[in-house]
Amino acid sequence: MKVVNERGDDWDDHIEQVLFGYRVSTQASTKMSPFEVLYGVKPTLPIDLQNADDCDTSDDVTSALATRVQTFAESLVTLRQKAKDNTATAQAKQKKTYDLKHAPPMYKVGDKVLK
Repeated sequence: MKVVNERGDDWDDHIEQVLFGYRVSTQASTKMSPFEVLYGVKPTLPIDLQNADDCDTSDDVTSALATRVQTFAESLVTLRQKAKDNTATAQAKQKKTYDLKHAPPMYKVGDKVLK
């Protein structure tokens, strides 16, 4: 989708929107969005806020916050390790595909080669 004008000189006006789209999109290698890998939670988009009926309005907000922070700290390490594993798997797949197309030449004794 082209968003710049005909002269292409207003691209800098669209950087924030493009980066937002990239940061909240699931990446093929990590199978998570960059936002999720960085912060440990799925991003809340404006469309998600329209149906936000699950807001906690209890009086014990401090306890809920402490529990959330503890859960977040524990899950972030696991989440990032999962992203790292997914990236390693994707890299291995890409290497295998590359190696299939770029096999080294096979020479036999007596073959003429350029020295």
